[in-house]
Amino acid sequence: MSEQPNIIIVGASARAAAFSALRAGMRPYAIDLFADCDLADVCPAVKIESYPHDFEQALAKAPEVPWIYTGGLENYPDLVERMSARRPLYGNGAEVLRQIRDPRSLAACLAECDVFQVPEIHASTPPANSEKQWLRKPRRSSAGLGIRRAELGKRLAGEEHCYYQEFIPGPCRSVVYLARSGDCELLGVTAQKSGVAEVPEEPFLYAGSDASGPGDSDDVDLLCDLGRKLTKTFGLRGLFNADFANDDSLLEINPRYSASVEVLEHCRGKNFLALHWREFEPEYSGQTECWLSNRMNTVAKRVVYAAQDCTVTPELERLRRSWNVERLLPCLADIPRAGDILRRGQPVVTVIAEGQGAEVQRLLNSRIEAVKLALSPV
Repeated sequence: MSEQPNIIIVGASARAAAFSALRAGMRPYAIDLFADCDLADVCPAVKIESYPHDFEQALAKAPEVPWIYTGGLENYPDLVERMSARRPLYGNGAEVLRQIRDPRSLAACLAECDVFQVPEIHASTPPANSEKQWLRKPRRSSAGLGIRRAELGKRLAGEEHCYYQEFIPGPCRSVVYLARSGDCELLGVTAQKSGVAEVPEEPFLYAGSDASGPGDSDDVDLLCDLGRKLTKTFGLRGLFNADFANDDSLLEINPRYSASVEVLEHCRGKNFLALHWREFEPEYSGQTECWLSNRMNTVAKRVVYAAQDCTVTPELERLRRSWNVERLLPCLADIPRAGDILRRGQPVVTVIAEGQGAEVQRLLNSRIEAVKLALSPV
């Protein structure tokens, strides 16, 4: 890029937020685990080797401009605190993370709420005679990695790094908010997809998000009230999302740009990252309308995972050229390079489809199958 970057994006995967920034007229600099070819094509992209520890050194070498974080870093408040001393953080700081990522603090916040509840939490294995179903969850987890059905009465290795949460069956959704000037606006709701056939040992692995517009949730007023309560209790700023199971059970808060934002921006024709930036720079006048979007009825994305060890073939690049009519609003994203070797269970690409009703799922399925054919078994 010829101009100096004005935003640094740090996280396990920075591509979605970087593309949001570009659509808003920003000039991103990305630091993540992949530095995929589509990201490297549009902005400086730094790939780290050791997650999350290499982020601090990579940020120290980056331009002296503000930074935001995406998925995963909310689990490392001490690291966020150190990095915030190096560059201005346009997001929720370490003290907010320490409070809102504590399941007990979240439960206490909602103790007087008659509508939403937090599933029961245990620090150690629930009793073997419990009639409830339980999940064993890592304290530092994102994208559903490491979550397992609990074996009651059995103490496992690494117990100090996990906690137990009551399992709530039913559909999952993610509610995206913007906390600004002490108030809170509900930006949209997505259906969350978990688990993929290719990686059965990770039954809660993040698989994708579906957004339909405009928002038609029956409990929109209640969700707005919840967003305001969370904002005031924890001092939230900018983008954050709340994950629910079975509509009324609040599982966790992700106080940053989340995976749902990308599909909501596409569906609504908005640049939510620009609104986030304005919370920290009130004079910012960047593009808040996504002029590339046709404001589709439904937008859905899926993460394709490798079913076996494989090599990326040049066919994937051909699919990219064929599908991505607008490179900043792609149908194929997070693209590895031809010749890259992917191990079983690794993410391959993100596939996005838009349209009306059942045609979206048909389009998703056909694109996913085309991606699989672009991989050669090792």
